[in-house]
Amino acid sequence: MDLIEVAPFAVAAAAPRVLCFVNTYAANHDTKVVAVKNTWGKSCDKLVFMSSVTDESLGAIQVPGVTVFDYVHSWMKQKASIEYLYETYGEFEWFYKTDDDTYVVWENLKAYLASEEISTLHRAGVPLQLGHRFHVGADTAAQWIQDPELIEKWKELYGSLRFAYCSGGSGYIMNRQFMKVVMEHFPNKTCLPQRVVYDDWAISVCSGFY
Repeated sequence: MDLIEVAPFAVAAAAPRVLCFVNTYAANHDTKVVAVKNTWGKSCDKLVFMSSVTDESLGAIQVPGVTVFDYVHSWMKQKASIEYLYETYGEFEWFYKTDDDTYVVWENLKAYLASEEISTLHRAGVPLQLGHRFHVGADTAAQWIQDPELIEKWKELYGSLRFAYCSGGSGYIMNRQFMKVVMEHFPNKTCLPQRVVYDDWAISVCSGFY
């Protein structure tokens, strides 16, 4: 922890309220879920574990409509989680998604949300997804997107096939407006509705078209 500079409490306390949702499954309830709940999860304004089974004592919820919970099906799980949380927790403007093996320095995340740059964009109604960005080259992007029509559409929008996405491992935070935009387009071809893919780059492809 000596390598990490933690934001002052007063700065973090001024940030908006955030709901944290953690991707997990039943086998990790007694280990990783408990660890999150007993450490950084205490700092969340609301902590929800999106899981394969419901456990009220942990705050775990079975993701509605999802039956497969392995990593490669995470886009299916993420879409269902976003829809559920958006409709269930209308009092929150920010939603932080991460996995059950992540540790979050919560004060720094809250301080970033309280910054003038982010606050101004959020108040203006700009859809925001924030996180650690990975950059993908054209060859990899083509393998991921696959559909020739979508590839050409992406090139028309951005001039090339390269794109960046927020890593799902370290987590990313979305405001309500961002969630609303992607939810509206989940059924569309541009949001890869039938693909068995990873959620972090899939949601970036989905939002990138809009």
